[in-house]
Amino acid sequence: MNIDLFIHQIQERSKVDLYYRPQFSFRGTAEQKKEFQTYLCDTAETSWVDKLESARRHKTDIPVEEIIDKIEDDTFMGIKVVINPVTTICEWDRWEGGYIEGYLRTMSSPDYFIWSYHKMDKLKPLLSDFTELTYLD
Repeated sequence: MNIDLFIHQIQERSKVDLYYRPQFSFRGTAEQKKEFQTYLCDTAETSWVDKLESARRHKTDIPVEEIIDKIEDDTFMGIKVVINPVTTICEWDRWEGGYIEGYLRTMSSPDYFIWSYHKMDKLKPLLSDFTELTYLD
């Protein structure tokens, strides 16, 4: 795959469809997922852990490393590319060029989520270095 062309196509489509948010699922083994999530957290501008025990998630002080240790083969994870944020509420909504949201759900009980936010210059390395990322069309 030509990564530069693919990123250009994402940018062009985002000019026409302001709500276009391409997502990429990460499909791999638990060890590959741990490596990917570690990379996401190491390169993120910000990241945190949410916990779901009842009807809603709530933010925790749990270190992301503790949740990375819980990753298994069925852990759900990936990235979403947001070139045109529709609000300016969060810091990442105001980053020039948009942002990349990394997401993880452990699919356990209790259920944990890791959220990470990256500046757009991380997109090419992510798509180049992690071939397990699958575009969800």
